[in-house]
Amino acid sequence: MNLMSDVFAIDVGPRKFRKQEFDLGDRSVWTDTPADRLKKAQMSEGTSKSSKKAEDGPGLECEEDVKERELRTRIMEYKKECRGDSLLDMHRQKQKRDVAQGSESVRRPFNRETDLELPKLDSAKRRKVLEKSSNLSSRFGQSSFL
Repeated sequence: MNLMSDVFAIDVGPRKFRKQEFDLGDRSVWTDTPADRLKKAQMSEGTSKSSKKAEDGPGLECEEDVKERELRTRIMEYKKECRGDSLLDMHRQKQKRDVAQGSESVRRPFNRETDLELPKLDSAKRRKVLEKSSNLSSRFGQSSFL
């Protein structure tokens, strides 16, 4: 059988007014917003860090920072040596080279007149289309249109 955790602990005492004040703990977890939770977490971290600093002493923290900085620099050097440029960097460099060379863009701006212009039929083509369409007697009939 599973036991209930402390979070869901139920007071099974008598159901009447208590003579003494009973501390139920922090019940704001039901109404806290994410911002409130973040503030509480930062406050609790701040208190734990300050007490930790006092216990460890100032020299230990500096050593950890130095080690962390050294590790970061080693990682950055490794990335520069072993990895190439990212695709985004390569693309930007290519664009800069193209602009420097003065090559024109392949794309042209949209022009309604030229882009949406229908092919114009001259009178001879129009007559030809009308003659072929006259051969269509019904929608089930044979056609030689195409």
